[in-house]
Amino acid sequence: MTLRMPQQVLGPEELARRAEEKRQIVAAQAGDMVAFEALVHRHERKVYWITRSLVGNNEDARDIAQESFLRVWQALPRFQIQFNFYTWLHRIVVNLSIDHLRKHGRMQRQSIEEQEELLQAPDNPQGVAEQHELGERIQTVLTMLPAKYRTVLVLRDVQELSCAEISRIIQCTGANTRWRLHRARALFREAWNRTQQPQHQESD
Repeated sequence: MTLRMPQQVLGPEELARRAEEKRQIVAAQAGDMVAFEALVHRHERKVYWITRSLVGNNEDARDIAQESFLRVWQALPRFQIQFNFYTWLHRIVVNLSIDHLRKHGRMQRQSIEEQEELLQAPDNPQGVAEQHELGERIQTVLTMLPAKYRTVLVLRDVQELSCAEISRIIQCTGANTRWRLHRARALFREAWNRTQQPQHQESD
């Protein structure tokens, strides 16, 4: 089982959005705080979703998201505009999330109320609140995966990044990234099947 969302084709609006983002980056590099706040607003929901998926806790996710944007502001003058800002931002977010997991151990399981709040958000990856139960089960299974596998699975099958982008974020070779993704999907599938067994037994 994979979590991949439907492929999106870049249209004129998305191309214009990316051009506007580049202008905001250049302005923010020159010290324009309004431009930087626009960048934060553009990416804050996705950043929060990544951290939430990886650390599994509302409060920690918010803290990591705030720290990520602080790091971005501090390092932005050194960012080279010809590179992908989204990939660079993801690397910062993922590294901070993994650091958190190393310091605090395994990811905490989210409550039903927390997952429902996320699923009802306008831009959430699931899209509709009625998928709440499925979202809760997916999140529970993600908690069972080691951080290195959970990371590639979230970036590829939830955030829809390419393997090349993920390789740059986690700083691994393309072959290593693809192998890790393959292993992550296998582990997810095995854990998913295990979570279904009690339900089947109860219904027998």
